[in-house]
Amino acid sequence: MNDSVLTTALSANSWVPAHDANPVIKGIHAMLHPRNIVLVGATDKPGNYAERIWNNLV
Repeated sequence: MNDSVLTTALSANSWVPAHDANPVIKGIHAMLHPRNIVLVGATDKPGNYAERIWNNLV
């Protein structure tokens, strides 16, 4: 059972829209599956907003 769940998760993440797909579909895919994430406003103060976002991402 675990193998099928892992396979499903991997195949779901590897789907990409076709080259000639609607630009709206491509835009939604890019928004939901970013290649990079930038965290702006990070400081060394404990408990700040950026730290909470970072902890939720990792």
